[in-house]
Amino acid sequence: AGGPLRFAYGGGPRRCAGGGGVFSKILFLGSISLSGSFFCIMAMSFSATMVFFLFSFAINSYIIPVISVNTPMVFRFVKIAVYTPLTHANAIREVFGENGTGRIGNYDYCSFSTKGIGRFRPLKGANPFLGKEDEIEEVEEERIEVICKAEDFDIIMAAIRKAHPYEEPAIDVYPLLNEQ
Repeated sequence: AGGPLRFAYGGGPRRCAGGGGVFSKILFLGSISLSGSFFCIMAMSFSATMVFFLFSFAINSYIIPVISVNTPMVFRFVKIAVYTPLTHANAIREVFGENGTGRIGNYDYCSFSTKGIGRFRPLKGANPFLGKEDEIEEVEEERIEVICKAEDFDIIMAAIRKAHPYEEPAIDVYPLLNEQ
């Protein structure tokens, strides 16, 4: 016959016999050689390891595909992160607060900020707030993050774009799995 039997575990196929390792010692009683080919004799008791692998197989083969096909994931909240020049950071925070974003429990106007350097080069046809066409510009910016109800997303995005000084503001949006 055609060589050693193989089984899949973790990173890919491994040999039953000759490979040693914890997995073969737990699941297999031993190996025998017939005509130069190795055959594994599987332990037939329902040890904790066997139950784990059977459970994993069931989850991966039957339960996960059903959940992903029949249950669409709905996000009630998103996190919005806006990059803005330091000169406009307070105005953007005010837009968030006035529109009800950044509310967590009994607190409002909640946000988190980090400062950094933004870089960009306005191309032909751009109308930059800062910088000149075809020259790389560096600006001290603040990244402001807030939580937002998904139902308010379109309203807050319009308000951010209206208050933001950049022609093309950098805005990141992340779906959140919060249960709030």
